[in-house]
Amino acid sequence: MFHFSIRDVLWLTVVVGLVTALIASHSWKHYQYQKASQIITDDYRESLNTQFEVAKSEFHRRMIFFQGGGSGRYHLPDICESIERFVRATSDSIESPEMRIEQYKSALDAARLLEDATRRKSEDDIEPAYYLDRVRYTRSFVEGKIALAQQEMHAKSARRQ
Repeated sequence: MFHFSIRDVLWLTVVVGLVTALIASHSWKHYQYQKASQIITDDYRESLNTQFEVAKSEFHRRMIFFQGGGSGRYHLPDICESIERFVRATSDSIESPEMRIEQYKSALDAARLLEDATRRKSEDDIEPAYYLDRVRYTRSFVEGKIALAQQEMHAKSARRQ
C-alpha cells in the first residue's frame, strides 16, 4: 500500500522533532512570562502597604476635619482626591475582595456624607454646582470598585462549587 523509504522516515522524524521543539519552546516562554508576572517582591508589597496606610490616614484626617474636627473651610476637591487615592491604594494593596469591600464601604459612606453636604450647600448657592458633580464622580468611582470586588467574590465562590 504505502512504501516509505528510510529517507522519508528520517525527514518525518526531523519535522516532528522541530515541531515538538517549537511547541515546547513556546510553552516554556509562556510559563516563564506567567511566573514572572505573578511574582510580587517583598519590597513592592511593602511599598503598596505603605501607600495604603498613608492614604488611609490622610482619608481619615480629612474626614475628621470635614465633620467638624478642624477649624476653617475645607477644600472639596482635596477631600474627593483623598477618597479616590484611598480606594486606589486599597485596590492595589489588599488581595481579599471581602477586605477590600470593607474599606470601600467606609469610603462610600464618606462620599455619600460629602455629597449630601455639598448638595445642601449647592441648593443654598454656597458651593458651585460643579462641586456636586465632582462628589458624584467620587461616589460613582467607589461604587464601581465595590461592584468589581463583589463580582470577584461571586466568581471565586462559583469556582469553589
